[in-house]
Amino acid sequence: MSVIAAAFVFGMLADGLSDLEAKRIKAEDIKDPVRRDLIMQEVDTGVIGLIEGDKLTTAAEFRRASKLFAPVNGDVVPVQAGYELNLVAAAEGDKEAKVDLGKRWDVLLLAIGRHRRLGLTDMQMFESEKFAVVPTAPVVVAVYRDPEAAATKAKAGTSNPEIKKIVDADQAARNFDFSKVTTKQMEEMAKGDVARLARIKEIVASGALTTADDFDNAALVFQHGVVFEDYAMAHELSVCALLLGKRTASWLAGASYDRMLVNVGIPQRFATQYGNANGGPIKLQRYETRAINDTERKLIVRVTLEQAKNRKWN
Repeated sequence: MSVIAAAFVFGMLADGLSDLEAKRIKAEDIKDPVRRDLIMQEVDTGVIGLIEGDKLTTAAEFRRASKLFAPVNGDVVPVQAGYELNLVAAAEGDKEAKVDLGKRWDVLLLAIGRHRRLGLTDMQMFESEKFAVVPTAPVVVAVYRDPEAAATKAKAGTSNPEIKKIVDADQAARNFDFSKVTTKQMEEMAKGDVARLARIKEIVASGALTTADDFDNAALVFQHGVVFEDYAMAHELSVCALLLGKRTASWLAGASYDRMLVNVGIPQRFATQYGNANGGPIKLQRYETRAINDTERKLIVRVTLEQAKNRKWN
């Protein structure tokens, strides 16, 4: 347990969620920027205490806490924590969290030095190029923009058989023991991944996805890409599947999120990414424990940090 979480448990951080909400509202009315920022930091610290003390239990509490973090202030962890809380709330069925998720995603991307992809946040007041939108696929934006309408349409639709065929080939190509994989096997798998991803990109760009399974299956192919944009798309597609009603899609949402972070040198959060540096044993890659807990991990990727660290590969 971190110092912040321990302090909360023993009463040093007495503010509950409602108190922190009241403090945040008060801070927004303060004209002095120095004093306002100090109170915002106090709120951030209090919310982190709630997270690390595992005091949030309902979807509504996760969503309410997600709204309390201050705008980007140089520390990416509070922005991540806010997004993750919102993701958990959405996964657990909170309607308001589902609607907010796209905006929070764009803010997170800015916090890690990337362009917004959905354009659901109004930032016309900022002329800097860094606030520009580098758009993702329109079919993805449509789900984030109106999850309820998209879910109704998806339930009445039929899955794309070509996407299913591609993802089946993707999984068949990985049907071997990764602890004993040969260079030839990896080369053959990588070659197939390139072809499968190229076709899936065409399908996504054309908008030929309807059901939650379509989005989830397409996400898995993007997860086996090689660049940041592939992993960001994998995350967006898996979140779309989640918003369309496929609860099990949360695992890929967490795994793609972690892979995206690792790709840009940021420690993973849900503990899903492994590696074997220099041909050594497969181990969990670098992870962050601040402002996240095992309740969140279990709700998104269904394992605790300890279980992830002790995973057996043979």
